[in-house]
Amino acid sequence: MKKYLILIYMLSFGITSCNEDFLNLVPEDNPTSGSFFKTEQHFQDALAACYSSLRAVYNVDYVLAEMRSDNTHYDYYPSDRSNGNFHKEQITDFLDDAINNYTNGFWVQSYKGIFRANVVLDHIQDAEFSDIVKDPIIGEAKFLRALFYYKLVRYYAGVPLYLHEVSSVDDAFLERSSEAELYNSIIADATDAIQKLTAPTIFSQSGRATKGAALTLLADVYMTQKRYADAEPLLKQVTQMGYGLQSAYASVYALANKNSKESIFEVQYKQGATDGQQSNFIYQFIPRVTNSTNITGVN
Repeated sequence: MKKYLILIYMLSFGITSCNEDFLNLVPEDNPTSGSFFKTEQHFQDALAACYSSLRAVYNVDYVLAEMRSDNTHYDYYPSDRSNGNFHKEQITDFLDDAINNYTNGFWVQSYKGIFRANVVLDHIQDAEFSDIVKDPIIGEAKFLRALFYYKLVRYYAGVPLYLHEVSSVDDAFLERSSEAELYNSIIADATDAIQKLTAPTIFSQSGRATKGAALTLLADVYMTQKRYADAEPLLKQVTQMGYGLQSAYASVYALANKNSKESIFEVQYKQGATDGQQSNFIYQFIPRVTNSTNITGVN
């Protein structure tokens, strides 16, 4: 009888001594937030994901901006009534609605970029490497978050302001913030980015945000707010960082001159790619032809 009592006691002790850490295991076959954000390379990879969101945003941005301006208008094509064409026409005619692919796409992709920047910024605080390594990563992430919100506030006015990773349902459904709150956040992020980033040292540049890009973004924000006196000294700093015009106008478009001294910040695309890194801008603005090789130079 005593043996049974001892056995029962040992089993109950073993059960009660287990804690949640025993059950909450981090998967070892795939990276997760519990295993991933440890090294500088982890954060560089996460930052690359933030930059990749720029392509998705700017693939739509030109439609929302240019199609509503006097710069661009659609060529009505009766035999092609696909959503791609129809939704662009809606935007041009100011008839887009809640199911328009372009307005929805811009919103979703902008917040995807913001979410990714927030993940970097939240996790890097606990990273065990020096501030010298952390600061440029923080500066780039804040520049990108400011840029995404700057795009959003100009299209939609007040929007929900997420400044941290969404980790629960309660965090997911924020009320719209005011334009003033959004601009205050954008200015704070851009200002911190200026402090943490350095000026470009070589041309061509890497395509990543620099102090010059952050200064220009903040100056653009101030000019939008008609705070011209605040923008002027920032832009003067940019003119002293080695930027300049190419000797020939046509050379701006040469592939060899990507991220050149004439560029303060460029979104990076990959020619001929099929993995989401490509752009179809050129095909949106050429005549409808059976074979476009003679125009584009690309098969």
